[in-house]
Amino acid sequence: SPSFAPYLDKCCEEFFQKNSFYRETLSALLKLCLIDLIKSYEKNPETDKVQNILSYIHKNYHDTSLSNESIAKSFNYHPYYLSQIIRQYTNQPLHQYLISYRIKMAKQKLVTTNESINTIAWKSGFPSTAYFIKQFKSKTGMTPNTYRKECLSSLF
Repeated sequence: SPSFAPYLDKCCEEFFQKNSFYRETLSALLKLCLIDLIKSYEKNPETDKVQNILSYIHKNYHDTSLSNESIAKSFNYHPYYLSQIIRQYTNQPLHQYLISYRIKMAKQKLVTTNESINTIAWKSGFPSTAYFIKQFKSKTGMTPNTYRKECLSSLF
């Protein structure tokens, strides 16, 4: 962002001159750059857009019909565009973010309830138990039952 370009120029100058306290000066200048970057991020309308989309996903993750297409339709975006902007903010395409969030919520249910794996799969938005187990194992390296047993045994 151009707002912190002067800070970066000054950082280079300080680094090469190595005046007294140049490290402290560099540290302060870099902190100013970060503050400007955070401010520009907070004012970015894209951030609000993404936050609204993520909030929508968090409220509706349990809906088995939730998909890239249905989310995009809710926000009047093309599914590909929506996936790309979510990737910029989460480092995951939309579909993978949705699966990861569903797994996260399923993990909570596994350790805080006695519900069956089938019920947890359904309540977490997975269309089938088999698909849930496959995705869970691919993300965590273990089955939901194993995860539940290991988490509960580590508590006692």
